[in-house]
Amino acid sequence: MNITPDALGHFALVLAAQARVLGMEAENKHREACGNAIAYDLSAFFGEADVIEQHARQLFELGAQR
Repeated sequence: MNITPDALGHFALVLAAQARVLGMEAENKHREACGNAIAYDLSAFFGEADVIEQHARQLFELGAQR
């Protein structure tokens, strides 16, 4: 199975968004442990979920074209 450059790019962008989410979670946990308000609310997480979904749809479409 060959992975196209477009598919690889979308996959890399999904991984980047997941890394941002992990960083956001870590920052929120750290801030809460220090007694501070969270830095990222649900809308920030939903924004990243939208990014992941967009790229996942692109990956699905690229797979359907084969």
